[in-house]
Amino acid sequence: MILASNHLMSLEGLTLPANFVLRVNLAYVNGLVALNEILQTKNDVFLDFPKGRRKPPFGNITLAGAIGITNTYNNIKYFAISNTEDSKQIETIKECLPCRISVVPKIETMRGVLYLQEIIDKIKPSYIMLDTEDLFTDIGDIGIFTKMCSKVEAVCDTNGVKLLKLSGVIFCDTMHS
Repeated sequence: MILASNHLMSLEGLTLPANFVLRVNLAYVNGLVALNEILQTKNDVFLDFPKGRRKPPFGNITLAGAIGITNTYNNIKYFAISNTEDSKQIETIKECLPCRISVVPKIETMRGVLYLQEIIDKIKPSYIMLDTEDLFTDIGDIGIFTKMCSKVEAVCDTNGVKLLKLSGVIFCDTMHS
């Protein structure tokens, strides 16, 4: 899977290829009206809910609002939950989502890494998302961080779960709203 930020859609003349999945980080979306505009895309959509976010922006779409919108748009195929640290918190969310949506635990803390096997056993996800920047911020030690990243990769490999990791960044000199 190739995820591309919805922010790319503000670049003049850019159209996402059909095989790209549009990632919408709800921390950066200012309300349901703005989200409805973004969801008009023909691409599949990966909603990323900022549960437990500790840095700005925080967004103003509630979990109930995000879950509710999944019933309206069939192109929403994935629902990531930030700061997943145990299976209980994500099981409840999974039960509220339409069956067609894949729940994606987003690992950003050492606790999330330590409970990853339990999360996989309970949720049976197809994908895990690893936010290495936030994980390093949580850990703060390069040696432990490296070991934890290797642990995530090994657990995903052992369980046949695909691992989504950051792969490149786009810089530009202007953004159009």
